[in-house]
Amino acid sequence: MRRAKSVRLHNVAVGARQGQVDLMRSVSFDRNPLAQTVKSTVVSGSSEVDANSENMVSVPIVRLAAIIEERLEERNDIALLKLDIEGAELEVMNDLMDRDLLRHVRLTVVETHERQFPELRRDYRMLRRRVAAAQLEDRVFLDWI
Repeated sequence: MRRAKSVRLHNVAVGARQGQVDLMRSVSFDRNPLAQTVKSTVVSGSSEVDANSENMVSVPIVRLAAIIEERLEERNDIALLKLDIEGAELEVMNDLMDRDLLRHVRLTVVETHERQFPELRRDYRMLRRRVAAAQLEDRVFLDWI
């Protein structure tokens, strides 16, 4: 993938802001780091991660909206945006919608994490309503998996 002109890899967390953030790792991260990396998150409240500071690592976070805006300066649209960002999709999707960027993405698929973050279920429902109200249901799918 590194050789593909249209693929850019960023070793960072994505969110709705720039800076540094604590990445919380799985409660079983030490037993199997490679397999348990998929549960890491920057959003607190999941029972699947260890919010103990000893199991966190500080990582750079970038504003996904800024990256998309940069790409849109180079081209008219983006073919595919896939988000599986362990709870951070709420903040990111709302930021993208605030900036009206999803209209420039032909297909957005998002894995949402209502089960991992029960206290955010109301916010997920509000996001679904917002996508419908913006008439983006034909290009934004919030039920990836």
